[in-house]
This record gives sequence, C-alpha cells and structure tokens, in this order.
Amino acid sequence: MVLVPDTTIPNFAAWRPSRTVGIRVLIVDNQQLFTEALRTLLELEDDIEIVGEAYDGTAALDRIRALRPDVAVLDLRMPGLNGIEVTEMVKPEFEDVRIVILTATDDNDLLTRAVEAGVDGYLTKDCAMEELADSIRRVVRGETIIPAGQLKDLLRNLTDRRHEQPDPAAYLASFLTRREKEVLRLLVSGKSNDKIAEELYISQNTVRTHIQNILSKLSVHSKLEAVAFAIRHGVVDVEREVI
Repeated sequence: MVLVPDTTIPNFAAWRPSRTVGIRVLIVDNQQLFTEALRTLLELEDDIEIVGEAYDGTAALDRIRALRPDVAVLDLRMPGLNGIEVTEMVKPEFEDVRIVILTATDDNDLLTRAVEAGVDGYLTKDCAMEELADSIRRVVRGETIIPAGQLKDLLRNLTDRRHEQPDPAAYLASFLTRREKEVLRLLVSGKSNDKIAEELYISQNTVRTHIQNILSKLSVHSKLEAVAFAIRHGVVDVEREVI
C-alpha cells in the first residue's frame, strides 16, 4: 500500500494572528533623553504604539500632519512653537487628534490658556506613568483630563477672563437645546459621561451625541473648550454649579 501525504493539513505556522494596532501616540519634548525614556515606558503598554517623536514645536506640527496620530503628547515650553501654539494650529485642522500637554509647570494661567486652545488633557511631569497611560486612553474615548487640584482655579480664571473680555460670540449658546444646556451644565460641574447619563436618565450614547452637538454649535473642539466657552460667556453660573 502506498501512503500519500495528506496535503489538506493546514500550515498553522502561517496562521499567526496579526498584531493589534494600539493607540497611535506622538511624543514631543525638547529634552531627547526624556522623550526616549517616555517612549520606552509607554511601549510597555500593550495598547499604545509610539509612531514618532519630535523635539520642538515646528517639527511637532509637521509630524502631526504627516502621521495623524491618535494622541500627541506635547511639552508646554519648546523652541519655536510652544505646546499651546501647536494646539491652536492643530485643532482646527485635525479635530480627531487628541492633545495632551505634559509639562513641568502647574501654572494656572498656562493651564487656562491651554484649555482655551482646546487641549484634551493637561498633566505635570511628576505624574505616575500609569496615570499618563490611562489619560491617553481616556482622551481617545472623548474624556478630558485636568488636575483635580487646579479645577477651581481654572474655572475662576475663565470667569475673570469673561468679565475682562466680553465676547459677542456668546450668542452661539442660544442654539443649544434645553437638554444640551443641561449636559453642558453638568460638564462644567465636573461630571463624567456616565455620571451625566445617570443623572439625566439617558444612555451614554445619548450623552455623547449631545456633547457632539454642543461642540458643533459652539464651534469648539473638545469638552474642555466647551466648558471654557460656557464660563467665559456666562452660559452657566460657576458659583452655583461648581462645588
């Protein structure tokens, strides 16, 4: 009897699953050693992929345009364009690129300017690596991250700017529906999407839809920017809503 090799047996070695693409992150800092250390640590996270680095603001802008990362982690003070200036240029062009400022300073005025520019997150460099990685994941989900200890000072600064620089663009708030204003009020009070859904007895998908409508109607690019707009133009009462 002649034995014929069974050619129907699949080559399992060729069936390796493709690598799951993680959150695509660009790191920008003027200190190369810090950037390399950050890359090494973030690459330990299974769901984060470092797609590039830059060491000044001008190069950061070029890299963002070329790579379209999910998240750009920017230093605040850099040669050429600083982190706030990069944010101001990126957000109108690429709304889907999330910006996280990672800085050595906790200056409240700089935080206020960063929020007004449209950043999605603001962390200081003494934060834990776990906090940075988690913040990257959260901004991709549409959340906004700012230091809890600076929230009240941020809101006070935005209120002061509203009194000093009245802006006729406040009329945009008149396009918001009653429900959208309720959602915006809860955003200003620091509530997360799930807490807003719970308080208003609506689904989280509905909350996300309301937030997208709010951003569109107010011509802003992030929840932080919407909060800044609401306070600057008196859409909500900070003294009443923030505890």
